[in-house]
Parts: sequence; C-alpha cells; structure tokens
Amino acid sequence: VEAAGGEARGRGSFVDVYWDSPDCLLARRDVWLRTRDGRWELKHPPPGGDLRSGGERGVFVEVAGAPAVAQALRSCGLGGLPQGGPLPEALRAAGVEPFGEFGTERASFSLPGGIAVDADVASFGHSV
Repeated sequence: VEAAGGEARGRGSFVDVYWDSPDCLLARRDVWLRTRDGRWELKHPPPGGDLRSGGERGVFVEVAGAPAVAQALRSCGLGGLPQGGPLPEALRAAGVEPFGEFGTERASFSLPGGIAVDADVASFGHSV
C-alpha cells in the first residue's frame, strides 16, 4: 500500500455475533444480522436485487441501530418479530438465535484518489 502512495490510517479489532433461525430463514434471503461489539447491524438485498454473474450479491442495504434493524427485519420477511421490547428477546421469541461469533483484527489504509482499503484477519483464519 505504501509503495502505491498510500498511508496507514490505523488498526482496530471487533467481535461479530451473527444471528439466524435454525432453518436459516435470513441467510436463505441473503439477509445478514449481527452485532458488532454489541451494536446491531443488518445487511439485506436492495429492492430489485443486484446479482453478479456467479449469483453472488454485489450490493447490500446496510442498516444500523436496534430500532432500524427491527423495522428492516420485518420488511425482509421476519414477520413474527414482536413489536417493542429489547431486540434480543424479540428475536428469540421469533426463533432467531446467535449461531456464530468471531473476532477480527483490521488495518486501515488510504490511497491517492480517495480510495480506502481495509485489511482484515478473522479469528478463524480468513483474511481479506
């Protein structure tokens, strides 16, 4: 990165906990629900979809914060999600539980032209 004129911006770490139902109701819809260091986040397909040639999705709508995540989940097909109350309890009442947890170490860089690069190493050995 530095050889390309970039510079280091910092390092950090975080822990993600992913949630879904035992029958993978969310994952089958390409909806990804997690907490990152205790903050709720959701990624879901945009209206109309955007699949790449291999079938993988190229663009997601990202939602943050428990109230916005709960509302987005209802629109993504989790109709059994109770209104009000703490989100973890509402999710469990709808049959959605944590299914995976891992940590990530991230190094951030910037390149000329306003390009940002994040280099991640996950606790299970994957790196990007």
